[in-house]
Amino acid sequence: MFKAVNTLNALTNEGFRPIGDGDVEHFAAIGRFIHSMSTSVDNTLKVLLQFQLGIDDDIGRRALLGEMRTENVIAAIKLIASQQSLEQTVTQELASVLDEVAKLRPIRNVLAHRECMVAGDKLAFHNATHAKAEARIDISIYSLSDLNEFSVSATHLRFRIMSLFAPMLPNRFSQAKQAFLTTIGLGLVLAGVNAVLKMNGLSEEQRKEIKTKADMAYDAVTTYSNVARAIDPTFIQKERAANFALTECVTLLASLVPSTPVKMKDKPSQQLS
Repeated sequence: MFKAVNTLNALTNEGFRPIGDGDVEHFAAIGRFIHSMSTSVDNTLKVLLQFQLGIDDDIGRRALLGEMRTENVIAAIKLIASQQSLEQTVTQELASVLDEVAKLRPIRNVLAHRECMVAGDKLAFHNATHAKAEARIDISIYSLSDLNEFSVSATHLRFRIMSLFAPMLPNRFSQAKQAFLTTIGLGLVLAGVNAVLKMNGLSEEQRKEIKTKADMAYDAVTTYSNVARAIDPTFIQKERAANFALTECVTLLASLVPSTPVKMKDKPSQQLS
């Protein structure tokens, strides 16, 4: 308890106070990052695992993946990937993506589970009041800019994970399953389109290009799915056209969302004395 009081006193002496109802921008930055991690990273990783396992129905998806923790999803993705004959570039990109996820997840957990104090644009997250032992008392300090950059990084990770769908897809799927999975991919792409269009700083020309690419992807996947259902002789050509359209759209979106290196902030030593 002595160290906990000292920790809180040190933060107060540095100008920090408990976050309150008036700190709208601070709450928004926290919520934006946590939401981005859940929707852009955690959910997209589950879809990647769904692709690897070949689950194409709601019952199977919910039974196996519905309540699965992200740590277990990542472990399963790694295990399956180790048994696949993937190209080296794909293996390297998967390792890089999961490394970025591993950096962001502890930050997300800190923001979600620790008490917060603010001073200007700084936010201090501490566990002083509920740490199981004094030795485990810890403070993490970030700025509003840091949290917003983390949100951008999480959004960009969504597109990087999505780019792994096709090269990590098993070859054993039927044409109908291929069409189903591509349609799922379309849904994620269109969600990404909506997220990017809400970004500030986009020119009217960029917005027009995004909408054009998204419309092309939608039309290509719709045509592809219809052909797959009928097992048309032009199935392969339509499949390639649909995948090309999706790839073009994802490439454009990824180029507009800057890849921000994840920052790991060290806790100030003077606040832990």
